[in-house]
Amino acid sequence: MITIASRGSPLALWQARYIQSLISPLSSRIETIVTQGDKGVLGKEAFVKEIQEALIKDTADLAIHSFKDMAYLSPEGLSILAVPKRHDSRDLLIPKNPLLSILSLKKKQNVQFASSSLRRKFLLEKEFPGCEVLPLKGNIDTRLKKLSLSGWDGIVLALAGIERLNLYQPYMIPLDPCFFIPAPAQGALAIEGKMHHKFMISLNDLDACFETIIERFIAEKLGGGCLTPLGVHLHDMIVFIAYPGKEILKYKVSDSHKKDFSSSFKGKFFFELESLFQTSSLAKELESFLKEHF
Repeated sequence: MITIASRGSPLALWQARYIQSLISPLSSRIETIVTQGDKGVLGKEAFVKEIQEALIKDTADLAIHSFKDMAYLSPEGLSILAVPKRHDSRDLLIPKNPLLSILSLKKKQNVQFASSSLRRKFLLEKEFPGCEVLPLKGNIDTRLKKLSLSGWDGIVLALAGIERLNLYQPYMIPLDPCFFIPAPAQGALAIEGKMHHKFMISLNDLDACFETIIERFIAEKLGGGCLTPLGVHLHDMIVFIAYPGKEILKYKVSDSHKKDFSSSFKGKFFFELESLFQTSSLAKELESFLKEHF
């Protein structure tokens, strides 16, 4: 019996059940764990620390994380084993008034949004000059309820979470990832555990692994985290980087780099692929590009 550790939020449970479906017919169960993040603590590790402790103590075998919430390095003894097919990585603007468009919001005076993400705050202020961005905490249902009871004009959430919970409505506005740059690895799931779970290798998706490895590499080099308003996204083989004080940066990734990655993909855990990437020609090129611009 495989035990999957998960937070108790609807989204976390959806993610755990999704991975359950991918590893069937292997027998598995879900163990819910309350994290510091569930108690209101902020920070990149707030939603994963207690779950990782369960893995280390062998009271759970696997954990399913929203990859954007993960630190670059796992605790000793744990690794990211697999990254399955990525969901939509875009952010989603949810206006309180379903009749309001992006254009009408830009024309509106004293626009108010809510988000606790420094990246989203930074990008909203760039997209809607003069707007006010207020703090917003809680799971998806809580945030949507707060919007309905507030005087805000809208909130921004990850599209992936809204779609996974079947909450998407036609009036909601997906934001262009080339301008409103998503967080590194947004929309992707990370399966964490110990190295002996060899069957997890088959869940790796080539595109998801390639994209998230590049995005996380850049974020790590730039010191990305909850306290850094950083957006990094690979879209159509172009890396888009949003960083305070700079215009959006772009870097073209060649098809040959993708082919090189593909040739070493088969039979490896995600953490092995990420380690190999560190010495690749693309990693060296990206590092030079970052040194030139930062």
